[in-house]
Amino acid sequence: MRSRGGAGLGFLSYHKEEDGPVITGGDFKGCFLNKHAHLFDDTSGTPKPTSLAGAAQKQLYPGDKHLIVLMDTVEASHFNPLAQKKGLPFPANVPAQVKNYDHGIALYVPPATRQKADNLIAAGVHLEVKILLFFGTGTEMTRHGLRFFADNSPDCVFINVPGVEARYDFVPKGANPWGVGITMSQIRHLLDRAFPKYSVDFVVDRMIGFSTGYLGWSDTIRNDLVDLRRLRGAFLFDCLYPEQRIAAAIAKVRQSASMARIACYAASGAGSPSGPAILGKLGLRFDELITLFGSREYQALTHLRILAAGLHDGTVASNDIDPAYLAELNSLISTLPARGSVYSSASAFQALHGKGPPKSATTAGIWFSANSAKGKTFLRRLWKDSNNYDALIRLIWKHELVGWSGGYDEKLTQKDLDHGALSEGAHDFFPPEYTWECMRQP
Repeated sequence: MRSRGGAGLGFLSYHKEEDGPVITGGDFKGCFLNKHAHLFDDTSGTPKPTSLAGAAQKQLYPGDKHLIVLMDTVEASHFNPLAQKKGLPFPANVPAQVKNYDHGIALYVPPATRQKADNLIAAGVHLEVKILLFFGTGTEMTRHGLRFFADNSPDCVFINVPGVEARYDFVPKGANPWGVGITMSQIRHLLDRAFPKYSVDFVVDRMIGFSTGYLGWSDTIRNDLVDLRRLRGAFLFDCLYPEQRIAAAIAKVRQSASMARIACYAASGAGSPSGPAILGKLGLRFDELITLFGSREYQALTHLRILAAGLHDGTVASNDIDPAYLAELNSLISTLPARGSVYSSASAFQALHGKGPPKSATTAGIWFSANSAKGKTFLRRLWKDSNNYDALIRLIWKHELVGWSGGYDEKLTQKDLDHGALSEGAHDFFPPEYTWECMRQP
């Protein structure tokens, strides 16, 4: 059975906008190599640049220990300032045995940003890049296809700050997750590596917290680890918990960043358990809470997007789908709006950017209304086993179409599905669809 999990997290394309060449052998045969990946043949002990076709001539394929894959990001192991920096008012509660654990942080410079920096330095001017700090699990840049959004955001430099989940190998048994932060000096260090021939100026322009990354997002803000004075956006993606740390961070943004837009998205019951009551608990205004949780239109669009990606590279085979339904499914897939064109609502976009959404953009609701009969059938097929064929939700998770299994188990019954098993998609499929809405627009 094909899967896009495991080692593939480091080099596969999970969304067609980032497709490179097709992998022709090995564990990921048929998948697309991410176009941002670079290959090095290490069979001689001295890594040498190679192509996918050149490696294949030696029977080397991505995932092989002698074929090194590096993404076009600057990656560095940094100490966690929330664990190791002295004198913080709100240090992270990190178990002593892993207090000195170094976390990998990845920085991506879009080609347009680099070209603009090159052009300006030739004229004796330093570009001021706009840093987007994305606090997540650490894998979002590749598996959520976020480089594509960064490529379309002016002067952007994207930094993926990892988080900690209790299930991670290095986390002591019984320990609670903690935040991973970042400082201005760490950002400077990453930028100096990304621009080794000259220096660029920078401001922290936007900060996004997703999933367990809300811990690092909150604690980076309330410990004053980065300069917030020119922050233009502070966003939380489906991690709206009634915790003082979040409320304090939001209050800090209001105090220190007068120009910052604040938006908190609720997409799932697990990620946003308090519903509208969270407004008062976190000190949010009504228009700063954007609720997608419970929307059938949101569920249909995001899940169809991920399933379509699995069919696109053959990780999900056509014969996995009920043949009586396959033609209708493909017809619905053909109606999907482009990634980076779906916004949550016109009012939310207006509040975030001071202008309405692009005329070419749409919402999940508009898309669903235009395809309502097929959309309703898709939702039934998504959650119901039918004619000896798996419910489509099973295919999404057992093939690890977003790099992990979402808790999939072959023993899950229809009753399990009816009671919400495999519902992680409402949470995890949010960033690949809506991150662009919070980024600087052309």
